Amino acid sequence: ILDEPMNGLDPAGIKEIRDLILKLNAEGVTFVISSHILDELEKVATKYGIVSGGEIEEITAEELEEKCRGGLRVSVDDVEKAQKVIAEEFKDLSVSAGDGFIVINGAAESAEIGKALFAAGVNVYEIKVEHTEFEDYFIERLGKTI
Repeated sequence: ILDEPMNGLDPAGIKEIRDLILKLNAEGVTFVISSHILDELEKVATKYGIVSGGEIEEITAEELEEKCRGGLRVSVDDVEKAQKVIAEEFKDLSVSAGDGFIVINGAAESAEIGKALFAAGVNVYEIKVEHTEFEDYFIERLGKTI
């Protein structure tokens, strides 16, 4: 059990501790790490426990990455038509609608999405990648706002 193992260390010390944790973990040692340095946890953790309001939420690193991944937010002039085009042309993607935009989840290439919508007569005003920052996910779980 380690409490803030990287806190107060210089960069070389942080790397040394991180490498030791990864080496021992590969040999079968399990660590429970309590830390607020999320970018360092992200480099070593395989599972997270977020404690809030006396309850714990457990999530694997893979699940956390998936939740933070997000998708493409595409601002368009015709949301219904854009949804239909994406559903028909890209069957492996999921699409949801907002007011004046769609959000596409899955392995979507923005250029291909833009071409398909343009070819169908949908005006595209903006395509941007949306994702949740690792830190923002944790803050949201704690019920706090920035």
